[in-house]
Amino acid sequence: MTKPQAQQLVKVLIISMGMTLAENILECLGQFEAFVVLDICRNGVTGLKAITSQLPELVFIVAPLPDRMLGHVIKEAKRKHPEMRMILVADWTEFAGFARANQKGADGFISARLLSRELPLVLAQYPHLAATWGRRFSPWKAGYGMA
Repeated sequence: MTKPQAQQLVKVLIISMGMTLAENILECLGQFEAFVVLDICRNGVTGLKAITSQLPELVFIVAPLPDRMLGHVIKEAKRKHPEMRMILVADWTEFAGFARANQKGADGFISARLLSRELPLVLAQYPHLAATWGRRFSPWKAGYGMA
């Protein structure tokens, strides 16, 4: 008789200057057993250090960052840990947000306005679909050009 395989946890890091959106992300993550939050970093510099030392599989980066380094943080994080996925969360409209996230090199975008509704949908799919996603992914909003 074989033992059921233990579900592998997805290591998550949150980079957010404000705690409101970070807490909303934590609340959504708390609905799923497959995710473990490693840390919440308050700026891009500490976020990059945490990415290098903790090697998360999924990073939520909430814009704006206090050090105004959003594009640099995403580029450096991807260079140091290319298999990691980064989802940008910002208070931008959906279409403009996807375009800006794509331009900055993020893997996906969720509008802060829709976070509590869309993030659980993304998280429910993530463990099973992450391996099939390319460099850019957006299984929940393929029409916005990030897929």
